[in-house]
Amino acid sequence: MDLRKQQWTAAVAVVISGSVLSACAGVAEADPSSGEQPAAVEAVEGTDLMRVTLTDQAAQRIQLTTSPIAERDSSTELFMPYGALLYDAVGATWAYVEVAPLTYMREQVAVDRIVGNRVVISDGPAAGTAVVTVGAAELYGAEVGVDK
Repeated sequence: MDLRKQQWTAAVAVVISGSVLSACAGVAEADPSSGEQPAAVEAVEGTDLMRVTLTDQAAQRIQLTTSPIAERDSSTELFMPYGALLYDAVGATWAYVEVAPLTYMREQVAVDRIVGNRVVISDGPAAGTAVVTVGAAELYGAEVGVDK
């Protein structure tokens, strides 16, 4: 399968899984016993992006997992897990980065190539930045309002 077809297949999968998983995991639903919303979404000034802050319970419910951007010792190549890569509806590539405890923001990445289960990026988060590898589709659903 060529890279462009893989990108579109992944984009469709993210949109579908974001809808289904956020409904199943309960990210879009409040915990009736606490009265607290599981995610707070706020605009980031000067951008079209939103910052998503989860409660501890919401992060546990979606089994949110992060992994740091890695740098190969002998080069300037940056690697991130393939599971952290998201495609939007127009094919742009993104990853959710942890900007504070339980707070995440989408950051655009430039994919150089995909090698197995790793993505070599030529632009994006710096080495050591924590990117979401499990739960990114739910964050995207919360950000763009899949539950509305």
